[in-house]
Amino acid sequence: MHRLCRLLLGLALLTLPILTPNPGALLSGAQPLAGAAWAQTEAEAIDYDEWERLATRAEEVLATGQASTEALEIMRGSLANWRTRFLQGQSINATQIQTLRDQISALGAAPDTEAGESEPEEIAARRAALEERLAELQVPIRTAEEAYSRASGLIRQLDALVRERQAAELTELGPTPLNPAHYATAWEDAQTLLRGIAAEFAAAWSMETRSELLRRNGPVVVILGLIGLVLALRGRVWSARIADRVLRRSSAAARAVVLTTLVSLGQLVLPLVGLVLMVLAVLSTGMTGPIGETVLRIIPVMGLTFFVARWLGALTFPRDPEMPAPLTLSAEQRTEGRLHSTVLGLLLAAETLLQALGDADMLSTAALAVLDFPILVIAGLFMMRLGHLLVLHSRNAPVTDEGRQLRDQVVMVLGRLTILLGVLGPVLAAIGYRAAANFAIFSPVLTLALLAALILLQRVQSRVYDITTKREGASSEGLIPVLVNLLIAVLALPVLALIWGARVSDLTELWSQFLAGFSIGTTRISPGDFMTFAIVFAIGYVITRMLQGTLRNTVLPKTRIDIGGQNALISVLGYIGFFLAAVIA
Repeated sequence: MHRLCRLLLGLALLTLPILTPNPGALLSGAQPLAGAAWAQTEAEAIDYDEWERLATRAEEVLATGQASTEALEIMRGSLANWRTRFLQGQSINATQIQTLRDQISALGAAPDTEAGESEPEEIAARRAALEERLAELQVPIRTAEEAYSRASGLIRQLDALVRERQAAELTELGPTPLNPAHYATAWEDAQTLLRGIAAEFAAAWSMETRSELLRRNGPVVVILGLIGLVLALRGRVWSARIADRVLRRSSAAARAVVLTTLVSLGQLVLPLVGLVLMVLAVLSTGMTGPIGETVLRIIPVMGLTFFVARWLGALTFPRDPEMPAPLTLSAEQRTEGRLHSTVLGLLLAAETLLQALGDADMLSTAALAVLDFPILVIAGLFMMRLGHLLVLHSRNAPVTDEGRQLRDQVVMVLGRLTILLGVLGPVLAAIGYRAAANFAIFSPVLTLALLAALILLQRVQSRVYDITTKREGASSEGLIPVLVNLLIAVLALPVLALIWGARVSDLTELWSQFLAGFSIGTTRISPGDFMTFAIVFAIGYVITRMLQGTLRNTVLPKTRIDIGGQNALISVLGYIGFFLAAVIA
């Protein structure tokens, strides 16, 4: 459950650069007058007494180390918010401070009193007044800088503590599922859970208000349930039929791949919508209690996990031989790959349910170890088979005179690592290292799913480029598809980090540091400054190219200058324009 939540939050983080309005201007030290006035107001609103109470409480929590991880994350979020305010507070009075410094500079260099130098009393008095005013304006900046440093230090200590707990959780030895004494505990916990759900239903049924709610919502419950059931059972079949028709009727290969992929999304969306409708129908009855609602609310997440795995498996190991496949496998091997992907998705969904029940303290540690063990063993076996298919692809791939391609070599290494982890995970679970076994099994599974999604996105964007340029195979020669593929891979890195144990706060910390930029002396350089440089330089470069084109096509042909001289003039203009664009930027 935690892993899937981290993935969803990671995807949301990818939109931060779009949703954050002009972050450079927000954090830049050189702001216009309106920005300085706003910063002054923001700084005056900072309650340093409240900050002192929060910082003191954080230091006490770090000293004792008794708070839960969830409480530490909440406290870290509060500290991060305060740190952002302190960063904004460092840019207040920027215009006034710069004006005062210019006035002081206009008075000339200060006299060296040790050497006996002096200056007129009027200038000395004016210099003293300006310096006094400058010191007053810098007080809130220095206060914000000190508080910013303190907040950053506390955040680093909290992060270190949470990482220590994560490492301790992975190496924690729990009850072994091979101990028969734990079977009875698991059976009793499962019975208690089922009896609790039944007791909640009976209690709700005996309540007049709940019964009246069921009667009032009866038609809605039936309609939602029937629609959801039809979509869940038939949505995938309908989408598959539409995709087959699109593939048969489309003449261009690039268009067929794009349309088929888009239509195949129905195999993911329609069943998921149907499952959500059925859950809403059950919740609308009012017959559920805390236990039942916990289970029902996790069902859509389980469904999403299963449907995505099945969808990615169908696209990675296509049934239709006309569809391009990322792996060189036979029809039987592709069928096996689809089976492995579907089963692993089902097992990951089951693991999500167990994790949710464990987080809600509905199952004991011993029960979780026993119930989770068969899931991990079966997942390990299917991981081994999936890794074997990756190795087979590398062996089936064509070999050139220079040997195997780098891509095929990487796939072979991934296949062998997958086989190794498929063996290691169940062994760790049998010993009692359940968290480590879960990490060794499902982190590689999610990584393979992410790689499959990346290959799918890159393939679609390449076909879209072919359609746009109206030339089959243009994506293999163009620079733009390569850059887009690189961008997709970079955007996937945060998701990969979440899969392998990174926290959302780790990613937000990197993003905050990126937005904060770096300081050179008293000047802070932010990403907005780099963006301004890039935009101004690009405008200057475009203007230069336009002038070169005008000279080449309109002006110089009307002169008596020979071709060599014309080319020389155009080149000199290009060098001058490039230099001026860089200097102005």
